[in-house]
Amino acid sequence: MIKNKQQINWIDSVGIGLFMMSAIMRFSYLLEIIFGDFLIAIGLGPKMVLWLPKIISLLFVVIISILVINKMNTMDDVISRKNLKKVIGIFFGFLIIQVLYSTFRFDIMSYLYPKEFDAFYDKDTIGNKDIYVALINFIPLLKYLAFGSILLLKRDEAAGKGIKGSNQISEIGES
Repeated sequence: MIKNKQQINWIDSVGIGLFMMSAIMRFSYLLEIIFGDFLIAIGLGPKMVLWLPKIISLLFVVIISILVINKMNTMDDVISRKNLKKVIGIFFGFLIIQVLYSTFRFDIMSYLYPKEFDAFYDKDTIGNKDIYVALINFIPLLKYLAFGSILLLKRDEAAGKGIKGSNQISEIGES
C-alpha cells in the first residue's frame, strides 16, 4: 500500500526512468535491424552490414538520451502519473512494432531482395565470423554504459548548478 506522496513520486520516477530507458533501447534496436536490412538490400558488404547498424544504434542511444535528459528541467516537471502512462505506452508501441517487423522481416525482405539476402546469409560471407560476433555482441553493452554515464554526468552537472529537483531522489531516501 502506498503510504505518502514521496513514495508515489519515487515509484513514478523509477517507472518513468526504466520505461524511458527501455523505450530508447527498443527503438534503437528497431532502427538497427531496419537499417541492417536496408544495407543488405543495397548489397553492402557483410562486415559493414554487421558493424554499421550497431554503431548507428549506439550513437542514436547517446543522442536521444542527451536530448531527453536535457529537455527535463526539474523532477517536478517529469514526475506524474500522466508521464508514466505516456512512457509505458511509448515503450509498448516500440515493442509491438519491433515484434511485428522481426516476425515478418525475413519473409518480406527475402521476397523483395532474394539474391542480396541469400548472399548475406551464406555461411562463407565473413572470414572469421566468431570474432565479429563476439565484438558485435559487446556493442549493446555500450548502449547501457553510455546511458548510465549520461545520467551520472547530467546529475553531477545539475547538482553543481543547484538546479531545483536535482537531489530529489536522494532526499526521498533520507526521510
